[in-house]
Amino acid sequence: MTDVPFEGRSFSDIALLATLKAGAIRATLRDPNDGIRIIPSDLKQKVRERRIGYAILFVVDASSSMRGKGRMALAKGLLQGYLKESRLRRDRVGLVVFHHDRSRLALPLTPNMRRAENVVAQLPVGGKTPLAEGMALGLRALLQERYRNPETDTVMVLVSDGKPNLSLYGGDPLEEALIMAERVAQNQTALVFIDTDDDPLAFGYGPQVAQAAGGVYRTMAYLLKG
Repeated sequence: MTDVPFEGRSFSDIALLATLKAGAIRATLRDPNDGIRIIPSDLKQKVRERRIGYAILFVVDASSSMRGKGRMALAKGLLQGYLKESRLRRDRVGLVVFHHDRSRLALPLTPNMRRAENVVAQLPVGGKTPLAEGMALGLRALLQERYRNPETDTVMVLVSDGKPNLSLYGGDPLEEALIMAERVAQNQTALVFIDTDDDPLAFGYGPQVAQAAGGVYRTMAYLLKG
């Protein structure tokens, strides 16, 4: 349990020892001989730490464009790093791969990070980019997880160059991807779009997809530098 400034909620949430300590420090700075008088700015609030991790679904573009510039190798390295962080948080992770004319759930959500690392290491490459279908399958898996564990926060990490070229419903591939991104947001799922292309002149539609989902957009090159 940690303590933060009090925000006006129930007084049962006040962290008493932390509040007294803040008052004592302030009194000592003012006059060492003066008594402790608690003022509103001294109040501290109890913050209960998360007891469960996140449900994180990695939706990975394995289309032919991922071969160029070693993008897939870099993506695998980045994902392996995220899995190490997830192990510390006790997250549950899963993996959807989309390429050719379909997407597939390569790894159902699991706390087994070693299994997840093995699946990431064996990701294939080739074919077209059915982006909307990959997002749809990923969202379905996350919602099933939330049904089983209602307190779980769901996160979709989308790794792609953002250039969909295969339709899910027979419409425009980009429009379908944007609609699916909006659906992610409507289902209270956070989205992080990691763009595998670091060429400003060759960027796809990753920023638009992230914006439609109310999510975060980053390039893989930026994250690897960090």
